[in-house]
This record gives sequence, structure tokens and C-alpha cells, in this order.
Amino acid sequence: MKQKLLLIAYLAIGCFVEAGVSTFDGLDTGPNHYYRPVTHGDHSWSDGTADFNMQVFTNAWGSSWAGFTYSDVNDTVTGSFGNEYAVYGDGRDYSDSGVYSIGYIDAFNAVNPTVSFNSAQTVNGLFANNTTYTALDMINGSGFSKAFAADDWLKLTIEGFNDSTESQGAVDFFLADFTGYVDGDDKHNYMVTDWAWIDLTSLGADVSSLVFSLSSSDTGAWGMNTPAYFAIDHLEAIPEPGTLTLILGGFGGLTYIRRRIRN
Repeated sequence: MKQKLLLIAYLAIGCFVEAGVSTFDGLDTGPNHYYRPVTHGDHSWSDGTADFNMQVFTNAWGSSWAGFTYSDVNDTVTGSFGNEYAVYGDGRDYSDSGVYSIGYIDAFNAVNPTVSFNSAQTVNGLFANNTTYTALDMINGSGFSKAFAADDWLKLTIEGFNDSTESQGAVDFFLADFTGYVDGDDKHNYMVTDWAWIDLTSLGADVSSLVFSLSSSDTGAWGMNTPAYFAIDHLEAIPEPGTLTLILGGFGGLTYIRRRIRN
């Protein structure tokens, strides 16, 4: 009888262990705006079951940021630094009705966009896209970067770590791959221009953080020339089975206490 009750408890609680999803849609940016503090320091934020890092740096030359922000800007035509908070494609988030997140890598200050969880997770995956600034820069080039041509590429790498900062593996995803490109081709056919799913289940069930990095075929003496931005949305993660075991342990302890009181 005891084993049957425990099995029922496993099944019942298991039914309620669903993926935590960071959609960002509940975050308030104001109309056509974005999250961008101006004071120096840590401005990390949370959504769903995840924490997203953000650092702001101020000095004599002005203010900069790195990590993750969130935005609902819709501008798919301005390909300059002044449009660093906009996603490409149709300019909307995955749900077409809310907010998305922008990641920016600051190589100078050694800050990578990082997602942290309060317990070990199995990360199902997320949707990724190019930003307008990066996409149009790859198409047209600039005074600092080249227009992409045959065999150029932009790669997003997502690495998982456990709570001991041990790597659980990494997943590569090409935001642009110009393999086979011929002059005159539509460059949009060689880059991501809509939300694309990245499966992260290969990282396993012991992921406490995700660290994002970018690499490009257009790299110089000071690092990557391609603008180091990307967009994400709809991040899904499920707590590891150990969390469920703790819940059941509490259930079993409560049952034991109640039985002792009755006796």
C-alpha cells in the first residue's frame, strides 16, 4: 500500500512538473522601447525561471552595456549602431505580440550574455534570430566590417555549465552561413531571418547556467568585426529529477508526521 501511494505521488507531482518558459512578454518596455539602465553596475533581471545578466559601464567616453536586455523595438531597416535593440525578419518577437531579448557580447570588458537557473535544469531549447544591425551589416558591410560573401559565417555558441562551473557541452548554431553563395544571390537566403529553434537537450539534466558567445569569419586584430548581437525568445527549461525527489521527500515526511500524530 505504501509503495502504491508513493507511485501515485510520483505520477501526480510529475504531471505538474512542466517546462519553465521565459517568453519576456510580461516585461514592460514601454511602447517600441527597450530596457537600458544608464548607471554603472549590475542590472541583471529575471523572467520565468531564469536570470539574465546585464552590466552597464560608464566612463569619460560615455556609457555602454553587455549581457542581455529586452525589447519590443520594430525596426528592420536601420542598419547602424543606433539600432542595436531590434530583431530582424518581421521585427516582432516569436509570439508576434510581445517582447524578445537581445544579447550583446562586450569583448573589451569580457562580458558574455549568461542565463542562470536557481537549480539544475534540462534546457529544452530556445528560439534565436539575427538583430537588424547585425543582419544589415552582414549584407552591406560598414567602415569596420565586410559585406559577407562566399564562405563567410556567423556562429552562435551556447555552452552549459553545472553549479560547479564544469562544462556540460556546447551547441553551435549558424546565424549566417554563406557556403555556396554566388555573387548576385539574395543574401537573405544564407542567414537566419526568422525565429529558429535551437535544441539544447544534448547539454543534459545538470545545467545551472548557459553562456553565449559569437564567432565570425570577419575577424581582425581586435577580434570579431561583425556586430556581436543576437536575439532570443521562448527559452524552455525543466528542473532536474532531483528537484522532484526533494518534493516527494517532503511529501513522505509529511505523511509520516501525520501518521505519528494520529497514533
